[in-house]
Amino acid sequence: MTFLLHNQNKHEPSIRFPEFEGEWETILIKDKFDFYSTNSFSRSKLDKNNGKVQNIHYGDIHTKFPCIVNVQKEKIPYINKSVPENKINKFEYCKDGDLIIADASEDYDDIGKAIELTNIQSNKIISGLHTLLLRDKTNNVSPFFNGYLFQNESVKKEIKIKANGISVLGISKKQLQQIRITIPLKEEQEKIAKFLSQIDKKISLMEKKNECLINFKKHYIQNLNISPRNFKVKYGWKLIKLNKVLKEHKLKSTGQEEVYSVSVTEGLINQVQHLGRSFSANNTDNYNVVKIGDIVYTKSPTGDFPLGIIKQSHIDNNVIVSPLYGVFKPITVELGYILENYFESPVNCYNYLHPIVQIGAKHTMNITNSIFLSKELYLPIDYEEQKSIANDLYLINKKINLMKEKINSIRSFKKYLLQNMFC
Repeated sequence: MTFLLHNQNKHEPSIRFPEFEGEWETILIKDKFDFYSTNSFSRSKLDKNNGKVQNIHYGDIHTKFPCIVNVQKEKIPYINKSVPENKINKFEYCKDGDLIIADASEDYDDIGKAIELTNIQSNKIISGLHTLLLRDKTNNVSPFFNGYLFQNESVKKEIKIKANGISVLGISKKQLQQIRITIPLKEEQEKIAKFLSQIDKKISLMEKKNECLINFKKHYIQNLNISPRNFKVKYGWKLIKLNKVLKEHKLKSTGQEEVYSVSVTEGLINQVQHLGRSFSANNTDNYNVVKIGDIVYTKSPTGDFPLGIIKQSHIDNNVIVSPLYGVFKPITVELGYILENYFESPVNCYNYLHPIVQIGAKHTMNITNSIFLSKELYLPIDYEEQKSIANDLYLINKKINLMKEKINSIRSFKKYLLQNMFC
């Protein structure tokens, strides 16, 4: 694919296909799009599987849907039977090419996030709570171009400037109508949209491959039958309490170590790098030292892990973590790695912790280190077995991480194009 680089001109993109030239047209959104009424049905009025009319909720635009929504492939909720038909029928049904924009967000970067609908066929869809429904009224339009246009940083910046609010940001129909957008002729729109949609297909394909790898890993761990409820006698394995394979070394900070946090996705990570600043006390003398290979239990709710997360340190040098965290040395690094991968599952983690964690009146978690180590798991005690399993998991994780890197690289490339292929 050949691109032509242009000098910066606000009416011409900096990256362009070589067969096109000339300035783009600048137009107000109100002169390009008609606006249609949207409903205010809450989540409680929606049904995931059953109904006649589907509904696009602004929350799904923020968290679920891609830029171009293929209606036949995405799971769009239905309006449930509690809503009378006469209250539904007064709203405009969506058509192919319609834009639905989220007009409210708690996140500054997501205000005005837009999706374009395609392949609607006979589906009946209406635009829901905290959304704006736009339909192109000009002849100068190519499928998918408008959806990508609203991902461009220049358009998003204008939306952010006009948005207002404190805890929740919002943008009104009137404010959006006054925003200027710059567009090329239909032929160039088609070329840009086709190219970007090919990139999206590539990303989607790689995400599916990564999902297959993640599922393969999940089934691999399930087949190990580590949970006591799946106990089966195997050579070199033993039903054993964690206090027999994990030991609390109780090492405290020397004042030279960096402060680390524990993340669901990243494991142990520098606190400043992860959170933007250090939240440690001025005096860290009582902070726990974590050595490479140590297991850390956070004892605090995080996302899908309401009873805390369990991770192994892969940091080469010693670091320190909050004194509230439990830190344990496994009898072998390999067994620690197996435990980390086992506890990556929110279900496995919850099933192990739920019987032994006490929740206080103010939702505080009460669990001592000795109690944490008091339950049994069915684990490989034979070292050669540990090495074999740990090596399998390492190779699977390596493939997953490599695929993630490729996906992130393509996403970065797409972001670059969105910033430079539009005015």
